Amino acid sequence: MLISPSGLLEPDAILPSQFFATVRRDALHKRGEYRLLVAVLEDAITCYQKYALSIHKRDRRAVEEAEQWIMNEPAAPARKDDCSFSFEQICGVLDLDPAYLRRGLQRWRATRIAD
Repeated sequence: MLISPSGLLEPDAILPSQFFATVRRDALHKRGEYRLLVAVLEDAITCYQKYALSIHKRDRRAVEEAEQWIMNEPAAPARKDDCSFSFEQICGVLDLDPAYLRRGLQRWRATRIAD
């Protein structure tokens, strides 16, 4: 945790490459399905960040698709036996907090737009 100038605690910022390096390292000991989920999540976040400010139509479409998949919360909670590739379900299998990831990505994008 970092202490901001206002004296409030803020979470440490890490790069996606740092985050996914840890997840990938853990995935080496997991089955193929687990590694596939890591790859799906990594691809969506990479796409969201790589093309977030692009003006090209193809890039914008890729960002919009990634953003829709990541940011749309389901109307009903995911069941444990649900085998879909929803953002919520993948985060659940990987033991990640989807709301925390969403907030971090929104904060990241807001700072990029403000620059």
